[in-house]
Amino acid sequence: GLLAEYEGEVQVHVLMLRTQQHRNTIAPARTPREIFLWDAIMAHWIACYESELEWVRQLRQDLSHQP
Repeated sequence: GLLAEYEGEVQVHVLMLRTQQHRNTIAPARTPREIFLWDAIMAHWIACYESELEWVRQLRQDLSHQP
């Protein structure tokens, strides 16, 4: 259904962000401060998508118990 598709899309985003974080593909690293800031930004993005993933999974579970 629609929520399952959305869950899959969010999961893909989480995996892509983790890969980008691991490879440092989007973050310039010209100074230690810039490295720190990009690491913090990436961690925040990942946390946001993980929270969204948790939310949609809980929503699907809750809906499965509805009459």
